[in-house]
Amino acid sequence: MIAVAIALILVLPFLLGSPEEFIAGVYGNWFYIDIPSINLSYLISLFIPWDSMIIVQGIVMVAIFSLALQRMHPEDCWGWMATALVLFIAMNRVINVYFYLIVLLLLVMHGISVSTLKEKPDGEEM
Repeated sequence: MIAVAIALILVLPFLLGSPEEFIAGVYGNWFYIDIPSINLSYLISLFIPWDSMIIVQGIVMVAIFSLALQRMHPEDCWGWMATALVLFIAMNRVINVYFYLIVLLLLVMHGISVSTLKEKPDGEEM
């Protein structure tokens, strides 16, 4: 909650001041890009228009969040986040290679949390 509040304090003045320019600044380089893409978004675009892709991404994120709430153990948190991010990135029209660096970080954190749990003596759990 604190992180969200800080982010809103930083972003809200710019968003309220000129919402169209703010949105264009964030997403402008992805609008109206007509390049062939060989990823999951290309296959989805055969059935769903590009303009609706953000809705599909939202549905996938909500589905993963719901599954995580139902089945996730605390030590699996990083793995669920990595899965969600990989799918979100794969459904983007334009993908930069550095997007996957965050996925790598999440997977490293997942490995650390799982190995730390296994190293607890006498079967103690967190």
